Amino acid sequence: MKELATVAGPGIFGLLGLFFLYTGYLIRFRQKLNLLAGYDATRVRDTKELSHWAGNHVLRIGALFLIGAISFTINPSTFPILLVFVGTILITISMVRGSSKFYR
Repeated sequence: MKELATVAGPGIFGLLGLFFLYTGYLIRFRQKLNLLAGYDATRVRDTKELSHWAGNHVLRIGALFLIGAISFTINPSTFPILLVFVGTILITISMVRGSSKFYR
């Protein structure tokens, strides 16, 4: 069972990392703000700046998941999982708190 975790862990983290990188790309560069939860176009002051802000944060989460996948491959322990979990929470808090400056 442990062998399955050492193979599946990096694979799942890697796939999630690619998913978040692609989503961050869509938000940041294609300005697909409808991918953001609770997005209301009538309340946003500057959609371009909001797309930069939110997209960069989602890209950071994707990079963190990829780093976690590589880290888990090198050292299959709970540290990479903890790193991704805590990092994702901190990035999400930063994104939510900072995004309020773009709303009316």
